[in-house]
Amino acid sequence: MGGAIGLESSFHQTFGNYGQDVVVATACLPEDWQDRVAPFAIALLAAGLVDPEVLAQRAGSIPQPEAVRARVRSAIAHYVRRAATD
Repeated sequence: MGGAIGLESSFHQTFGNYGQDVVVATACLPEDWQDRVAPFAIALLAAGLVDPEVLAQRAGSIPQPEAVRARVRSAIAHYVRRAATD
């Protein structure tokens, strides 16, 4: 059996579709995608699709320079502070 949504998973058997891992090396991304990582993460937070604590923890494993990871963590912290005052 595959992972949660992988080949031969329950998801695949139920819906007829499955997901595969994608890494940066195999993805077709626009040149400026790294500059949009933080805004994209904020959009997921605002939609309630991710937990800010989990996202902040996972930001440390982004396979990019520390400056990118720091920008993501900073944006998450800013969002959490702003959401707490709204």
